[in-house]
Amino acid sequence: MDFVPVDLSRHLDLCIAFRKDAYQVSFGHIQGFDVQEITAWLTSIAKDPQAAFFHVIKDSKIIGQLECRYPISDKKGLKFGYINLFYLVPEFRHQGLGRQLQKFLLKLFADHNCVYARLRYIPGNEAGERFYYKNGWRPVGKPGERGQLMQIDLLEVT
Repeated sequence: MDFVPVDLSRHLDLCIAFRKDAYQVSFGHIQGFDVQEITAWLTSIAKDPQAAFFHVIKDSKIIGQLECRYPISDKKGLKFGYINLFYLVPEFRHQGLGRQLQKFLLKLFADHNCVYARLRYIPGNEAGERFYYKNGWRPVGKPGERGQLMQIDLLEVT
């Protein structure tokens, strides 16, 4: 598998389709999914020097997408990475590939002196929840309106 920076000028529609599917999986519906809002967000975050977007390539086919920001400093001055999207197309899920995506991102964060990583998932996304717990992620606080914040300590996994 390869991880290639996303070219929004060529793949914006694919990025939106992947985000739409992730939304469907997370919420069980697409009501509230706003293409214009997602397009504006992707376009603006792509200009952020702390943001990164990768397409996951297997056998010359784009099978997934990763979106993240790093390094971010917390209130104590510790650096961390934040995963905005962790996505595989349906036919490549449940094959162990998610661990490889996680390994890639956690190494990227560790290489930039991050000591932990965070993400959010929407309770009800049972497959996502199982994956995160099985692969070392732990909840931070209680679920809020934006989902459950999860964290993994990079010193324990890299």
